[in-house]
Amino acid sequence: MFVYKTAAPPSPLSSGITKITVLTLFLSIGTLFLEHEFYRTPYTFLITSILEILILILVTADFFNGRNAAASKKGYIQKNIFSFTMMILFLVSLAFVKTVRISGTPFRYTWIPLGIIILRDLSIIFRTLQKVKKLASFTRTMSINPARTIIFGFALGIVTGTLLLMLPFTTVDGKGLHMIDALFTATSAVCVTGLVVVDTATVFTLWGKLIIMLLIQAGGIGIMAFSFSLVSVIRRRFSLEDSLLASYALSESDTRVLRTDLINIIIMAFGIECAGMLILWPGFSGETGLTFRTLFEALFHSVSAFCNAGFSLFTDNLESFRSSPLIAVTISFLIILGGLGFPVLSNGIMAIAAKFRLVTGRKENTAVKIKLTTKIVITGTIILVISGMFIIYLTELKTTLAPYDLGTQYLSAFFQSVTLRTAGFNTIPFTALSTVTLLVMIFFMFVGGASGSTAGGVKINTVAVLISYIRSLFRDEETIELSGHSISKEYVLKALLIVLFSVLIISSSTLLLTITEKASLLRIIFETVSAFCTVGLSTGITGGLSIAGKLIIVLLMFTGRLGPLTIFAAITLKTRKTGIHYPEARFIIG
Repeated sequence: MFVYKTAAPPSPLSSGITKITVLTLFLSIGTLFLEHEFYRTPYTFLITSILEILILILVTADFFNGRNAAASKKGYIQKNIFSFTMMILFLVSLAFVKTVRISGTPFRYTWIPLGIIILRDLSIIFRTLQKVKKLASFTRTMSINPARTIIFGFALGIVTGTLLLMLPFTTVDGKGLHMIDALFTATSAVCVTGLVVVDTATVFTLWGKLIIMLLIQAGGIGIMAFSFSLVSVIRRRFSLEDSLLASYALSESDTRVLRTDLINIIIMAFGIECAGMLILWPGFSGETGLTFRTLFEALFHSVSAFCNAGFSLFTDNLESFRSSPLIAVTISFLIILGGLGFPVLSNGIMAIAAKFRLVTGRKENTAVKIKLTTKIVITGTIILVISGMFIIYLTELKTTLAPYDLGTQYLSAFFQSVTLRTAGFNTIPFTALSTVTLLVMIFFMFVGGASGSTAGGVKINTVAVLISYIRSLFRDEETIELSGHSISKEYVLKALLIVLFSVLIISSSTLLLTITEKASLLRIIFETVSAFCTVGLSTGITGGLSIAGKLIIVLLMFTGRLGPLTIFAAITLKTRKTGIHYPEARFIIG
């Protein structure tokens, strides 16, 4: 019999500290955006000045509240030396910056005030994370509803990425990205989409590109899975709340194998990405040789491909490598492996290893069973890739593919079919594609990859369940059968919910974009589906989006990466069973 201790209610002092911490975080991020975008106007200068003074008061009050409550004053300062130093630096910099601006003295290094504010906000985020365990009510809510923690993790990753990309050293011009562009780029990276409003190749420095790659890596593996993988290395045990949250993030019901699964995910992801890097390195070194720059380009594209992100370090994406089998085939297989998902990869690798007796410690007659999910995903992937390749080849043979030789035509058609599985690379110009090709691509993007993978879309698993259900309706069968297995109505309802929610979001977003943007309906639909299904392909309208359009696309990428089930699980309220039964309704439909 297990006995669980209930958490004590938070004291008034801790509750006050919680409110101060959260309020300070939101105010600091708000002043950053105002300072970065509108600091030239006198009204926003006055507002930001008031807010910054308020933030300084809150940070100081928070620090001294903790100091007064600590048993050792000196020990508290030593333990929080980073926060104490940032508070002093912010006080000095605030006085300096305001004095310079009020006096009207020309200031050569205009990026310094913004850099100071961003560092201040990062320190406040760091301090907030340090206090997460003290936010009793917050952590209790998160452990009860893991879906909310997943959403919070992705949101925090996006905010952190936005702040980092606004730092001056991340861009070539030394000014950092504007707030909206930084938000768009960070969201696209964390949600492994690949849509860009600025040229990744020419706008960002090495540090900026490195930040984008790390955001892609964290978002591809999954913010929570990535975090718990680090925890599993540092700590050998999970708490009960950690186990529940990790099992939800990995869709693993058996909590006994969580740590093993997490370590396997990290090893598998890094192993595949490193192998891809080593293969791509010679392909990218044609003109410059095997240099560090080409090695970083190979690593970046390997991570971007396996995580199905679609970010490229070349202005024309991968169009310059359309005739290179080494680049095209390697990137394609990295995308496919990422789109299969970790459960399918793990099951497939173990089955192959057992088949050829590569795993030690197993009996010779012991075989690993291929799971139903693995069969569905691999079969669906093969069908979609091959059919997509021939459709693209036939529809673009006399237009976009006409200037290329036969081998390049088939290679380009194969590559673009693979990238429709939610990876936004391209080797052919999308601005010249026909209407038929774009419509076919929209369908393939909507389907996406496998459940539990780095890919987006409604997923192959969902489509397979719906096809089985429709087939059972046509055959008038009571049992829904899929590959020799019966499917419960619960899975059918979930699949219908995913598709209906996706169609609703795409339709409403398309309607809004037709109001805010000046582009054809087909191109807007393509952009909307590409964003929601985290594909990253574009017909060329992303860079010209209005601020409202960029924010709509940001919400689409965020919603699409989380998925309908996670969002519904986060907003669902627990209902009480009343024991009331209503009479069954009978009415005409259809």
